[in-house]
Amino acid sequence: MQPFRHTGLVQLRTRNESDLDACTELIRLIHERDGWPPHWPEDLRRFITPPEELAAWVAEDGASLSGHIALHSSGSVAMMEAACRATALLSSQLAVIARLFVAPSARRTGVGRALLATAAADAHDRNCVPVLEVTPALESAVNLYESCGWTRVDQVQARFGDGSSLPVYVYVGPSPRPDGTTSS
Repeated sequence: MQPFRHTGLVQLRTRNESDLDACTELIRLIHERDGWPPHWPEDLRRFITPPEELAAWVAEDGASLSGHIALHSSGSVAMMEAACRATALLSSQLAVIARLFVAPSARRTGVGRALLATAAADAHDRNCVPVLEVTPALESAVNLYESCGWTRVDQVQARFGDGSSLPVYVYVGPSPRPDGTTSS
């Protein structure tokens, strides 16, 4: 995957260390506005850059960060089990799309679609099937995934270290097209 990609509206590139402050500020804004993430992390930087991260990208519009997405080697136990059942694959054959967030001012401009397509293509480049989980309360995210050809395969409870849980839909991404892209 190329480290830079222009969508016409924004530039997508590999996330770097210098992007983390802007990512944390954007997450704070989104949390205040939308309640995402629904389970606020103790360490926001670790939430953005967990050990299971394989790759991450940001979208820029001029000098400001307008979005982020990551690809992880694993996700919640319940989500991974559901995705393995649905695909009949081992967890090592799956790659988890995670930490997709788009600035409120950049929504409905194609930023989310471009980030999603970039991460899914990278999963396919790794010979993995892209999967993700999303809480049903995030209707705009659910609509995005379904309009991009993602298939809902289950609903499970994601469990957190403090004993709380949250219902999530589990999705499997579309297969790559012959030209190597995914639908978006």
